[in-house]
Amino acid sequence: QGVWQECDPLESAPEHSTDCIQATTHTIFLDDSLQWLVVAAIPARAVCSFYRTTAERVDKEVQDEQDLAEERVRETLVMSAILGGLAAVVVLLIGLLTSCLVLRPLARLSTMMSRLRQLDFAHDSAEYQKLHNSRRGRLCEINELQDGFCRLSNSIEVFARFVPDTVVRNLVKGDKRASRLHVARRNVTIMFSDIRDFTSISEDLKQDDLVFLLTVYLTVMTRVIESYEGVVGEVCGDGILAFWNTPDDVEEHAAKACAAALSQQKALGPLNTELKKLRLPQLSIRIGVHTGEVLTGNIGSESKMKFGCMGDPVNLASRLEGLCKIYGVGIICSHATRALLPDEEGFVCRKLDLVQVKGKKEPTTIYEVIGRDLHRCTVEVQEQSPGGQTMTPRPVLLARTMSGQFSQSRIGTEVDSTKVWKDWQPVAPQRMVKVRLYEEALQLYSQQHFAEASRLVGTLLEEDPEDKAAQRLFQRSAGLAEAVKNGNFSGLTSEEEVAWSPVVSMAEK
Repeated sequence: QGVWQECDPLESAPEHSTDCIQATTHTIFLDDSLQWLVVAAIPARAVCSFYRTTAERVDKEVQDEQDLAEERVRETLVMSAILGGLAAVVVLLIGLLTSCLVLRPLARLSTMMSRLRQLDFAHDSAEYQKLHNSRRGRLCEINELQDGFCRLSNSIEVFARFVPDTVVRNLVKGDKRASRLHVARRNVTIMFSDIRDFTSISEDLKQDDLVFLLTVYLTVMTRVIESYEGVVGEVCGDGILAFWNTPDDVEEHAAKACAAALSQQKALGPLNTELKKLRLPQLSIRIGVHTGEVLTGNIGSESKMKFGCMGDPVNLASRLEGLCKIYGVGIICSHATRALLPDEEGFVCRKLDLVQVKGKKEPTTIYEVIGRDLHRCTVEVQEQSPGGQTMTPRPVLLARTMSGQFSQSRIGTEVDSTKVWKDWQPVAPQRMVKVRLYEEALQLYSQQHFAEASRLVGTLLEEDPEDKAAQRLFQRSAGLAEAVKNGNFSGLTSEEEVAWSPVVSMAEK
């Protein structure tokens, strides 16, 4: 186009390279005043074909290297993904192995520990069977934890036989009050029971037979009491001290205590049958039941303490148990307990007397608990502990073997059956007539109608001459009836006549 433009011979297309001229100049000095300027103009194609070929080759090599690098990057990413996947699989396998060796045993221990806090020793669980059958894992640390749990479980289970379950449960849960001295006022029903003529029995038996006899007896009676939500507070030789409504709340605790007392008497039947087969003495028990407000909780010193109750109601319950011997009955309850027995529970009681036990100033009306009306009975035996939890099976009936140990083979399991305890039979109509006759005679005696009272009691003794309560009432009323003439006491001063009272004072405990 006749216009000079700047061009790059390496960037120009080959067909246009002839138009691209490379020019250079050189100055030649001929002398001091003359110089030539030599200008050389050469077509770029003549000198740049080599450089162009070299540049293209270099570009191709660079592109090849770049493609190779990208391929290697892709291969590296694929390999990384494969290695990552393999690593994930390995981690997963390690996790599963760890779960099998560590986490699962720990989870089982955690579950059993939670059950242990409720005093559920999980004897029927597969985990418990594995642990106690020495089936362990492969890690020493886990095995040590399992061994420690087994020792802890066994220790707590044994400890719960010395202390009420609720107290142990609170200790395991970390209740601060459970580990220090404290008491609270509660309305509690207390039961005292012991074996009649136990001193003579213990003198006649060998020590081994005596231990066996007590073990079987106390085992059955404890199970009866606990089945009615009672708590065995103490075992004093042949005696049992039990509470209701402490440390846990128990509805209708007076009714359940009286039902437990009747069930204890019923349980003696099959127990004595088995003892007779073994040529061991027959047992008869006396039970006293009273309801009142006591101080209950951890009692003792800073270094030694126990769970129990203290107060006048505890002493009175003990005195009522002693009165059973005097009145020749099996169960005596106080008026406070009798007043709390609902009519629909069907308890049949006989008003025995108005007594002033030793150590008390106020008289107490006492009742014999005779039985329950089958058609109105609603309280059922429950296989529960005082805390409301399912009772954990524990060794029940023991028998002595040749080695001096105890096993369950010597006494039949029917002795410990709840079917025997709650098999309530209606009180015979003839017995109900005797109850009404006695209470009517006692009422006449209290109103100073001694002749009529002695006549009614005499009629009662003709039918049942072994009734010790009726014998005592007859002796008192007949003696005074003979002294009465024209409505006055004969042989008594006016002060003695005024001071007369139907209250019977007990000089002995």
